[in-house]
Amino acid sequence: MNDFKKASEDLSFVREAITRAHERTSPPSIYVLWGLITLAGMPLFDVDPRWGGMFFAFAGPIGGILSGVLGARFAKRIGQESREQASQHAMHWTAMMVAILGVVGLDASGAIEGPVAGRLILLIIAFAYFTAGLYLDRVELWLGLLTFACFVGMFFVHSYEWTITGIVIGAGLFLAAAFGGRRGSTRS
Repeated sequence: MNDFKKASEDLSFVREAITRAHERTSPPSIYVLWGLITLAGMPLFDVDPRWGGMFFAFAGPIGGILSGVLGARFAKRIGQESREQASQHAMHWTAMMVAILGVVGLDASGAIEGPVAGRLILLIIAFAYFTAGLYLDRVELWLGLLTFACFVGMFFVHSYEWTITGIVIGAGLFLAAAFGGRRGSTRS
């Protein structure tokens, strides 16, 4: 009878692990963090693009580090610590930051103008969210589409476009925190 009980416990563990595997891989706190950063930073581009650039030069890397810490704590708490998954997240978002640095370099060298650089960075962010949604956390797929819609919207809106974009993407991030992956108690 002891073997039967052990097998039953093992099957319960496997069932719980499979259930958790289909839930979100990023904690809601990361989406709240980036929602706040986005809401605080994007409107600065409408005031003075240099302020927005300086804000994100600091908030981007700091937010990335905090995201890593929050993600690691979340994975440990739900029993899904995985070096491979942590590495995928780190490489994905680091690649995005490197691409953004490339655009900053083009802007600094005069190869492109500031407004074009900002829009290219927004396009890179949309692409990063969308591709993250394909293999990291499904909720980011629609965040990528939302960010791309903001990119397209900038062709038509020419007043306070960064403020509007910040509000829309920030709201999307808050909605992702509140409703994305709501299959169980994986809140952080």
